Amino acid sequence: MTKYKVYAKDLDGKKRLLGKVMSDDLGKSIFDMYADECGDEEEIVIVADSDPSSMGRKGGSAKSPAKQASSRENGKKGGRPAKKQGE
Repeated sequence: MTKYKVYAKDLDGKKRLLGKVMSDDLGKSIFDMYADECGDEEEIVIVADSDPSSMGRKGGSAKSPAKQASSRENGKKGGRPAKKQGE
C-alpha cells in the first residue's frame, strides 16, 4: 500500500489539498473518490506521499560545497577502509 496526497489544481497552478489516501495502485478509484470535490476549472493531481527513507536518500545524494569539504576532510583521515575478503 502506498500513501498519496490528492490535490485540486486550478488553471493558475494553485493547488489545494483534498485529502490523503492509501492505495495499492494509482488507479481510477482515487479519481472517482475525489471527482465531486473538484471544481469545473480544476484537475485532480495525485502525488505519492514521501516517506522518511526516501527523503534521507535524496539528502545523501545532494552535492553542496559543505558536503564536498566534509568529504575532503574525511579523505585526509584515510577514507573508507578496504573490504576484507569474505565480507
